[in-house]
Amino acid sequence: MPTYEYKCRKCKREFEVKQRISDEPLTECTLIDESTGEKCGGSIFRKISKNVGLVFHGNGFYQTDYANKKQQAEASPCASGACGIESGKVPANCPAAS
Repeated sequence: MPTYEYKCRKCKREFEVKQRISDEPLTECTLIDESTGEKCGGSIFRKISKNVGLVFHGNGFYQTDYANKKQQAEASPCASGACGIESGKVPANCPAAS
């Protein structure tokens, strides 16, 4: 669940709230005024966050993670005999040349 930053227009304090992405932004400050002990109740706005941490778990986030190794081997020109291994004429970019 993302954490959103809010700022109150009345008391000028900032605070964070964990909310679902689908939740509506908050509109009223619920912070307690230390001098009166009452809820501020001022109008608040959600700040635009700059730093967002993303964590990718599992396979499939890089081309090498989800590519089918068997399909890659079959697509290779050496697998079909097109690179010339049999004739002895192997191109420099062919994996068999190394």
